Amino acid sequence: MWLLALWRRKGVRSGLRLSLLAAYSITFMWGAYLEWEGATQTVVWLLGAVLWIAVLALYLREIATAANRRRYLARHLSLPLLLVAPALLWFTWFPLGAFLVVVVAYVLELRNHSAGDGFLFSFGLVVFIGIFAGLSMVEIENDNPDSSLKSPSDALFWSFASLLKINYGKAMSPETHDGRILATVVGVCAILGASLFTAQIVSWVVGGQKDQVEADEADEAEEAGAEAGDATPADVQAQLAAIRAELAALRETIAAGLPGSAGDDGPRVQ
Repeated sequence: MWLLALWRRKGVRSGLRLSLLAAYSITFMWGAYLEWEGATQTVVWLLGAVLWIAVLALYLREIATAANRRRYLARHLSLPLLLVAPALLWFTWFPLGAFLVVVVAYVLELRNHSAGDGFLFSFGLVVFIGIFAGLSMVEIENDNPDSSLKSPSDALFWSFASLLKINYGKAMSPETHDGRILATVVGVCAILGASLFTAQIVSWVVGGQKDQVEADEADEAEEAGAEAGDATPADVQAQLAAIRAELAALRETIAAGLPGSAGDDGPRVQ
């Protein structure tokens, strides 16, 4: 039961969906970029095919359940882009094009799932683009003898340093034309993702302190209200007693001034 309840939570479903798409994108990229041997290559390609079929099934299911299919097809382009992206590596060998298609698709998917949550959008973008851009840069720069971005570790350091605005110097700059285009895209993603991510972290830290102050003030106001509430019935009773006493005195004064007020059969003021 708890698994079903967990699955029904929107955040869990969004996280699993984004993880599936990220695993799919990185798997087909690894399968095409790196040179595998023997059974490893077969396993990687089979895994990529299984994930591609899973994404296709997810897309067909969403089309079948959409209330307005035409509107859905126009507004949800991330899955079609991800489905055609492998063709740019498996048939035409255009790694930069595949990278751009996947980045656009993932940004659109993050935008749909974040729903105003800047932390989810920025964190997902930084992590995914950092890994995807680093491995793509290795493939693009691998044939250039002057490039320093030939190993995955160097390229991953370059991508995350670029996204997080860390100055790594000119020693780790791309040398090829496609590599520089990729670096420009990473710089744009840094503006979208890393800057927003930093702002979200600062807002969380400062906002946490502000929320604590507001919570303390609310507790103090609640305690003061409770004390005032406890005192209110006694004040009201005292005022009612004073009003009754004044009314009784006024009744006696009026009755004393009327003729025949002292007799038993005289008029009485009620």
